[in-house]
Amino acid sequence: MMSDSTNVQSPGRTMSESVVADALLRHISAAKGRVITTQFSSNINRLGSVKAAADLTGRKLVFSGMSLRTYLDAAWKDGKSPIDPSTLVKVEDIDAYAPKDLLIMTTGSQAEPRAALNLASYGSSHALKLTKEDVLLYSAKIIPGNESRVMDMLNRISEIGSTIVMGKKECLHTSGHGYRGELEEVLRIVRPQHFLPIHGELLFLKEHELLGKSTGIQHTAVIMNGEMLGVSHLRNRKVLSNGFIALGKENLQLKYSDGDKAFGSSSELFIDERLRIALDGIIVVR
Repeated sequence: MMSDSTNVQSPGRTMSESVVADALLRHISAAKGRVITTQFSSNINRLGSVKAAADLTGRKLVFSGMSLRTYLDAAWKDGKSPIDPSTLVKVEDIDAYAPKDLLIMTTGSQAEPRAALNLASYGSSHALKLTKEDVLLYSAKIIPGNESRVMDMLNRISEIGSTIVMGKKECLHTSGHGYRGELEEVLRIVRPQHFLPIHGELLFLKEHELLGKSTGIQHTAVIMNGEMLGVSHLRNRKVLSNGFIALGKENLQLKYSDGDKAFGSSSELFIDERLRIALDGIIVVR
């Protein structure tokens, strides 16, 4: 068994998404003007909660940001989308509606350079112009390492005069990673013969391993990227009763896919150079 270690140091259990849905509805109902939300685009359940709040408050839903539509379209094709893409108002048409009739979902909770909310904070978005009457609901967590740029973005939005609603007490976000109590419960229910903590800093992996041992699991291990372990006999494939077998280590290299044109390393595809061009532009002199 392998298990996510991200929140192993967070005691208790995660807050339910239903609590977040109630909080979103409460804040959206209280807003007098336009409401803007930002969240992780991959959280389809959260998108559904925002959609439900829009329906209950009589607001039209708008997507601003490519990744929102990408995830929605994927969910729609799989039959699991809470939103019919054809019902969305195009972001370029928002001026045709009264602010009180709009609920705009944006990308950019982590202040990504080209994301919709970050561009709007600079006044660089052609479609989304923030005003002091807007209410921004920050329905996400600031990922460690992004604190500085996210706060810079929020400061720019505050300078515009928009109201920002965020923080633990507002109940606008809950983690998608299980807390310690939930991780322990899964370990006790499954009672695996072999346990491998994954997904997290080395500190978290080792803490999760200790948690596994505390539940009575005998065979646990912490490995790094590229390391390989075996849990069954190489010949008869019977599960090993005495732990893991080390099978060596592979030298892993990051590979990038350039659409359907190329596949290779960063240097082979000139990734660094292309990132600089994307941010700074290019001048061609003939």
